[in-house]
Amino acid sequence: VRAFDFSHRLQATLKGHEKPVTSLAFCHGSNGTRYLVTGSWDGTAKVWDIQRQAVLATLPDHENSVCVAALAPDPQSTSPTLLKIATGS
Repeated sequence: VRAFDFSHRLQATLKGHEKPVTSLAFCHGSNGTRYLVTGSWDGTAKVWDIQRQAVLATLPDHENSVCVAALAPDPQSTSPTLLKIATGS
């Protein structure tokens, strides 16, 4: 996955999926961190910290291609980095 800014400059190259990425969703945490969730034909979803270009979590064991349905900060959480993620396959 390659992430660009609005001026079309490459901001990050995120490597980790074994097959093509089929969906993605962005979110800004209340702490200013930019997150990306990607879904792939490899049966996983991955949560990324875009600035650090690092995988924060891998959600395995989906049956088919993964669709990222929702990604949002949890407004009821006291943690600035807790996210609610919905995926499906």
